[in-house]
Amino acid sequence: NITGDFDAANYSDVSRVCWGCHNNYSEQLNDPRHYRIKPDCEDCHDSATPQNAGYITPPQVTEHQPNGTDIKTNRTIANCTICHNKSLVPGMPPDENVVERNPRNYVSHYGRKRSDMVEGAVTNCSYCHCNETGMFSDTFDDANNTNITHGVGYSANCTDCHGSGRIHDAALSAPTMTPGDNSFCMNTACHGNDQKPWFIDNTVFLNGIHKILNCTDCHAPLPVDAAGSVGAGGTYNRSFTVPSSVKRLNATLNWAKGSLDLKLDANGTWIDPSTAAADPDIDYNENGTTIRYSIENPAIGSWVACISNVSDRASFNLRIEFIQKHPKSGECFANPCTSCHVTDISYSAPPVAEHITNGTATSAGVWTNASCAACHRNDIVLPHSLGGAGVNTSNDYAMTAHYGAYLRFDTAECTSCHEDEDIGTTWGSAHDPRNFTRHENVKRVQRTGEVWKLKNGYEIRVGPVGSTGRCVWINLTRNGQIIKQELVKEGDNFDYEVRKLAKSGNTTICNLVVSDIFAAGLRGIVTFDGTVLASRIHIETEDTDCYACHIAGYRYGVEDGDDYLVLRNDGEDVTIGRLPVNFTEREHRILGVGYQWDLGYGYLLTVTEVDLRGKKARLELRQNDTVLQSEVVEEGGVFMYNTTIRDRKGNMIDDVTVFQVRVGRVFRG
Repeated sequence: NITGDFDAANYSDVSRVCWGCHNNYSEQLNDPRHYRIKPDCEDCHDSATPQNAGYITPPQVTEHQPNGTDIKTNRTIANCTICHNKSLVPGMPPDENVVERNPRNYVSHYGRKRSDMVEGAVTNCSYCHCNETGMFSDTFDDANNTNITHGVGYSANCTDCHGSGRIHDAALSAPTMTPGDNSFCMNTACHGNDQKPWFIDNTVFLNGIHKILNCTDCHAPLPVDAAGSVGAGGTYNRSFTVPSSVKRLNATLNWAKGSLDLKLDANGTWIDPSTAAADPDIDYNENGTTIRYSIENPAIGSWVACISNVSDRASFNLRIEFIQKHPKSGECFANPCTSCHVTDISYSAPPVAEHITNGTATSAGVWTNASCAACHRNDIVLPHSLGGAGVNTSNDYAMTAHYGAYLRFDTAECTSCHEDEDIGTTWGSAHDPRNFTRHENVKRVQRTGEVWKLKNGYEIRVGPVGSTGRCVWINLTRNGQIIKQELVKEGDNFDYEVRKLAKSGNTTICNLVVSDIFAAGLRGIVTFDGTVLASRIHIETEDTDCYACHIAGYRYGVEDGDDYLVLRNDGEDVTIGRLPVNFTEREHRILGVGYQWDLGYGYLLTVTEVDLRGKKARLELRQNDTVLQSEVVEEGGVFMYNTTIRDRKGNMIDDVTVFQVRVGRVFRG
């Protein structure tokens, strides 16, 4: 049977079959009494120290078992005894004279060798995986795995992706996804098979927005790259996370000079050269100024890379690379769009700074409830080849990633999304700012003569108190013009609406109750309770109006137009400044001592003197004959004039750069 062959001339071999499972043979050699043990499959076949090691060498069962490294089975329907009891010697077990009738005993005593499942030195995969009615078909969690046909009729075979060996050998594995390697992805047996739901039309993909990418760039965890320097005696720690389904982790440290050490903290277990030497799953190499760990089946979770033992300040590059198992059908791994385009710009991906989905771990000024795919699905061009493959085309993220075309819609046209209801609904349900106003509840105390500044240029001013002390004059103005003036009694309302200013109809500017009046002659203190407008009213219908407030450094639509710079943006109101002079990187001007550069608006820049040895010059900035700034600047330095300005609401804005110029060269002639 599978444990040994009977040989009447050699009883030692037959005896080994018995004591291999039932005795501790080392003790048996010292004492003829039986040292009986209760046999267990795992004690011999899934152990780093097999029972009776040194006397017998039981084959190790690494894969196709419940605790398999890569290829696991369901313990309740596919364990050692369930599968191997399907391969007993014909006529066994006996009907009588059997003391312990249990499946485990049958396997060890009556199991037979299965040469019909083997071709040469390897197990024939198709015996189980291409046989829906075979004897092992009921041991599969997924019945589809008894009818694997994606390689049938193609040049690819099982061993190309899964390795070659006997059914339980460690050489068999789930296919791995090595970053930058697409060699098997688009094989006609795999993602090039147009009859399978995982089909990718590579011709269309190579004309789309992600055409320069490898499959693994999106479908394997992003590598961790860290560059920096560390001083003598110092340490550098970099935290990272090992995702699930990672087959191998590669950690590589390169540095320029001196000596460095690299250790890894794997969920509290340190990995260093000494632990690597004792662990066959860890390969450690050190060569000059390079250290590399390659770790099979790393622990999932939080890790730390620690660089230490620094002899002198050294610059370094650290790279953590993840080699992932190929996922099962329906368990596709994909990096989110934000990982490459927002939070960790990778593979030269265009950075996305605004119109970011709420909840993304980044800073932005413009947020949206729409997902990436909610807008970019409008750029999907589905190939006709998907029709017969059963591909799930309703997955907007997958279809955008594989078949997104270059933008057919000009996203610089703000009003197309935000003021066209049909387009806005399609592109992430963009709201129309003309329909959007926000109010806030307030409780405010104002003295007679004080001004309360509201949004959109409105102001409330408390006037004199009435002779009875129970009423007060209230003025509402806009841009200096009185809009409403009313004598309001204590407990009454003061409100104002703008009619038909916004697309949605009337807009409430304020709705306030005069809840208390404290009078002291004609002067008093008034308490307001109610709501006021807390957002800007949008009435603009041109893109250029949007740009002027919402784009820093906006150039006004024409080649010779003006540049604008956002000076302050509090989320509701924007203050912008025009840049009448704004050189490009290639523009320059040569000034001699005493020459003046007329910058416009009364500003003059003059080189007043040059250092005797050159390399320095004194620059002077004047406006209307008043010296604003005078400073000696070295060659390559920057001459800058900052000031404080007041915006249209009276708010002060500090350190506004009015003029800035770099001195490229200084010479005497």
